[in-house]
Amino acid sequence: MKEFETNAKILRNAEKNPYAFFSALSKESSRIKDMLLKSEQLPEQELLHRAKRIKPLIRMVGGRKLLVGERCLNSYLAYTKPFDVHASYYFNCKPEHIILQTNKTPLPVEGLKEIGRFICYHNYGGYYQCIRPGVDEVLQQLPMKFVDKPIDSFEVVFCSGVFNEVYSYQLDRHVSTVILYTHEKGLPEVIKNQEVIIGDKIYY
Repeated sequence: MKEFETNAKILRNAEKNPYAFFSALSKESSRIKDMLLKSEQLPEQELLHRAKRIKPLIRMVGGRKLLVGERCLNSYLAYTKPFDVHASYYFNCKPEHIILQTNKTPLPVEGLKEIGRFICYHNYGGYYQCIRPGVDEVLQQLPMKFVDKPIDSFEVVFCSGVFNEVYSYQLDRHVSTVILYTHEKGLPEVIKNQEVIIGDKIYY
C-alpha cells in the first residue's frame, strides 16, 4: 500500500481498530523490515541535526505521565530534560525530568499546530512487554514528506494499554502513532538550547 505509514485510513485503524490495522500491517511486514534496516543507517550527523530541532513531548496528568494507552481530558503535554536519544525518554521519564518554570510548575507547551502523523515501530530492549519508544526511532523513521517541514516537537501515542493491540509479532516491535507539531512562536529558548546526547557524546 502506498505511503502505508502516513495513510489516513491506516492511521484511523491504528487508533480505532487495531485488528484491522495489524491485518494490513502483516501484508507490509517485508517492506517495513527493509525500511527499518535502512532507517537505522541514518548518519549520526543527520540524527543530530534532527534531534537539535525536534523535541519529544510527554503527556502528563496530575504530576505524573499517562500510562500507555491511557486517555484523560485533563492531561497536558510537557517538555523533558534531555535523555540519550538511543534510550527511552518515554519509559525513563519521571516527574523530576519535567522542565519547570521558576514557580515550579511545568513549562507550558503553547501554540501547538499539528503538522501530520505517521506510524512508528519501536524496539523494546529487554522484556518484550516493556514499551520503550526512543527519540532515535522517531527521527530515523520520519517520513520523507515531513523531513523539510517546520517540525518543533512530537508526541508518541499508543492506541491501547492492551499488549496485543500495540505489538506486532511479525516485526517484533511495538507500534505507535507519532504526532508531529509546529509551535506558533517556536520552541522556548531553554528547550531549543538543550544539549543532545547520543550514546557517550554530548552536543551543545
